[in-house]
Amino acid sequence: MDEPAQDSTQACFARERCRQSSVHEAYSQLFESNTRDELRHIFQTQCDQAWSLLVETQAIRDVNAVSRLLDARQVVGKECYLGVLRDTNDHEYLRLYVGQSNNVGKRVREHITSINNPNREKLLYTFAREQNRTAEFFLLGTSDESSIESQYADQWLNLGEQFWVVMLQTQPTSLDQWVPASIPRAAAVGLNVSMPIHQNHDNKVMMGFGQLFSSADISPRK
Repeated sequence: MDEPAQDSTQACFARERCRQSSVHEAYSQLFESNTRDELRHIFQTQCDQAWSLLVETQAIRDVNAVSRLLDARQVVGKECYLGVLRDTNDHEYLRLYVGQSNNVGKRVREHITSINNPNREKLLYTFAREQNRTAEFFLLGTSDESSIESQYADQWLNLGEQFWVVMLQTQPTSLDQWVPASIPRAAAVGLNVSMPIHQNHDNKVMMGFGQLFSSADISPRK
């Protein structure tokens, strides 16, 4: 690797280390205030239906299981949700998108409006507005705010979204290494493009990760 390229890679590596430190600080107090088992129990309770239908059965590509989840359009509250794109002319077609919001019903309705707006170019909308496509949104979890201290609410939502992105493999190209070995690798159908736990952090710092991940220099990535 020539010297300028190496300097660029090392700079990306330094930014990535900085980003990791920032993300760690944002979540460290949450982890210090609750044990891993406590957090798992809270999350599993809040996502009871989706946990039973998708996690315990590992039915991450089973549309029949997904369609049994609650419709997210009329739900008010801090929730994670799943967007499902189908094609009326192709029964094999499937695309998945995981999101979260402080008001999930409002966010889902905004998604539906944006799908019909050709000026909105988000990946989800681009795929959804193709001819014969249908979009449905389902509830993945219900947030009981009394279970997690209010100062950790944003981090908790991010962690919930991160779990579902990994579990449903909706961002497989960069998160495949996060998927436990016991979970079968599924076909790439995801429409998520960023790591949920990085939300609310400096995007300029986060850019270093993408540059580092695609670097030709193998050793810094290790």
